[in-house]
Amino acid sequence: RYAGIMADMYYDHLLAVSFQQYSVKQLRSFARNFYFHALLRYPLLPPRIKRFIFHFVTTNRLHKYASYGGLKASLEIMRDRKSKAIQPEVAVVVLDQYYANLSTHFSVFFPEMIEFVQNELSVLNLTYENHVNDTARSHNNTTSVQIR
Repeated sequence: RYAGIMADMYYDHLLAVSFQQYSVKQLRSFARNFYFHALLRYPLLPPRIKRFIFHFVTTNRLHKYASYGGLKASLEIMRDRKSKAIQPEVAVVVLDQYYANLSTHFSVFFPEMIEFVQNELSVLNLTYENHVNDTARSHNNTTSVQIR
């Protein structure tokens, strides 16, 4: 039941420890920026996220994922708040046992995900630009005044 959560947490850890490979920003700076914008948009967050975002921010979870101790602490919080079925000690042992394999998979997956997102953003940007241009053309055609 928690396999998806564990895979996500493992990948969060792998991203945190290799963050400099994928960003020109430091993880600490990226995390602060993320926290700022998450709190700035607090009213727009889903209720489920609102319940834990302040704790997530004040405990600096994104940065903590970079260490086994931080990952284990995050899992302990989840266990205490969500389900006793989560076993942080076992999860860290499994991560350590399969670290090389998970790291190899992550190093293939993450660049592919970046490329996919960039392509999707390009499509969205083109769609948005087309919409803006169409709207501007329509606005220009309907609001132009002819002087005689």
